[in-house]
Amino acid sequence: MRRLRMPLLLLWLWLCDLMLLLSAPAPESSVLPAPQNVRIESYNFKHVLRWSPVQNINGTVLSSIQRRVQSVEHWEDMNCTNIMKHECVFDTKPFCRIILRIRAEQGELRSAWSEAGPFQAAKDAILGPPRAINVTSEGNSILLRFLPPTEHSMNFDYVIYYGEKSSSINKIHRQDTEIKFKNLKEMTEYCFQVQATLENKEGEISDLYCKETQTTETSRIISIVGIFGSLVTLTVAIFLCLLAIRKYKSVIKSLWQPPLRIPSHYEEDLLNAGMVMEDQFRNCTENDHSDTVSVTSNASLSQMQTNSSTNENQVHISEVEEHG
Repeated sequence: MRRLRMPLLLLWLWLCDLMLLLSAPAPESSVLPAPQNVRIESYNFKHVLRWSPVQNINGTVLSSIQRRVQSVEHWEDMNCTNIMKHECVFDTKPFCRIILRIRAEQGELRSAWSEAGPFQAAKDAILGPPRAINVTSEGNSILLRFLPPTEHSMNFDYVIYYGEKSSSINKIHRQDTEIKFKNLKEMTEYCFQVQATLENKEGEISDLYCKETQTTETSRIISIVGIFGSLVTLTVAIFLCLLAIRKYKSVIKSLWQPPLRIPSHYEEDLLNAGMVMEDQFRNCTENDHSDTVSVTSNASLSQMQTNSSTNENQVHISEVEEHG
């Protein structure tokens, strides 16, 4: 009996070992190549894990991704398990440092894990410029409004660059998303840029936004009063000028058109020439009975006209006597 029990005992032990081997999970195969170029891209706290597809493999290759906190050794599955695309969108706390890993899968085949990280969003993410920037002018003031770079609730600080267009730039730090700039120059164009910061991490600077200030109500009133005063002053000045012209017309005329005077040496020559011409005229009237009269001197015009009339009368009397 003892001889029979020993073989039966050995057979039972062998069967137990066989059952344990069959129930144990199959070891993972590393036939598939691991994903390459694994990287984490994050812009405005929208995080994406991307990788290059596995090459030279026939059939569909899936991917699975796991994550863990850097200080903890436990891995946990993410929402990207058995996916066909080559990216995975995930979320994490801004100040939590995590590590991601990915492997390729095809049926029962598994690749080795490829890791990415550690990654901390507050430090490694690219911070974009503020959103929905709006600039409006109210008189000599400008109101600047904008939204944070992301919808995540975070304590952003903002750097505002502003100044007159084509002039020096000023910089101020604020936490508000609505800022009013007062007592600016009227009818002047101002330009603005906004940059968000988080825990000493500087974001991208926004585009340039410009706006021209307007005139205030006080300036409009002063301008209207100035224009009206100028018109009244001009009207009074014109009226006074007309009165002065009417009252001192002769004086103004003499000042405006002074009498012309001939230089003294020319005047003497003209007088002498006038006397010579008078003698010639008398001789001509006596001898040739001519009716032509030449006057070269304006100074003796009246005298010559009188002498001419006398000579004509004398000529007429002489002709009458001859015919008689």
